[in-house]
Amino acid sequence: MLSMGLNDITTYSAENFAEKYKKFTDSIIESCPESEIYIMGITPVKSDCEYTSNKNIDEYNINIGTLLVADQL
Repeated sequence: MLSMGLNDITTYSAENFAEKYKKFTDSIIESCPESEIYIMGITPVKSDCEYTSNKNIDEYNINIGTLLVADQL
């Protein structure tokens, strides 16, 4: 199970983060082809969070799902 991202929200765009996440999961599959990888979405934050917003997190999760999950179907 992989859960990554909350600390990277201010570092990378959602698209760039998803691409980096995909490269990482591809490297795991290459090293351990029998692995089953479960991608966890970035968890929501409280509405008064100063670091990010749930709208921003939703954008990251959509990009993660589009690039990683769709690739595995």
